[in-house]
Amino acid sequence: MDDVRIDKWRKDIDQLAECLPEKHKNLFYKTKDKTFYNKIGKLRKNMHKFDDIEILVNVTKIVASTRDAHTSVIFPAKSFLPLKFYWFEEGIFIVSSVPFHGDLVNCRLEGVNGMPVDEVVSRLRKVVPYENESFLKSQLPHYLSVQMCCTGWK
Repeated sequence: MDDVRIDKWRKDIDQLAECLPEKHKNLFYKTKDKTFYNKIGKLRKNMHKFDDIEILVNVTKIVASTRDAHTSVIFPAKSFLPLKFYWFEEGIFIVSSVPFHGDLVNCRLEGVNGMPVDEVVSRLRKVVPYENESFLKSQLPHYLSVQMCCTGWK
């Protein structure tokens, strides 16, 4: 069963490696093609160690590493937290919530599940497609509301 799963993922990843550079107007304008293909090869070699969500997160990292804000992988969210975050100069804050959690509005995010916010940002910046820091700061807070059951964010 696991061999079938891995074979399906290999086909998907091979198609990504072939079609994304072919269909994209200039995929390698911010990253080297060798870097992209090395990451694909490393994932192919190690994917037997990962569950499906971890493979998907790794694919997301590879695509985000091209640093094109208009090229991304949409991964399925289990659900969303009823919180809206915004990244101000002073840090990431909760700016909106459902009434039940209204007391959290205007609170600064210090961490997630015991992980300091700097580490959370460091991990998320690997999956968020962005071309500059301003775009990263506008997009990354949206990822904080996504609930996924996975360990592949490292």
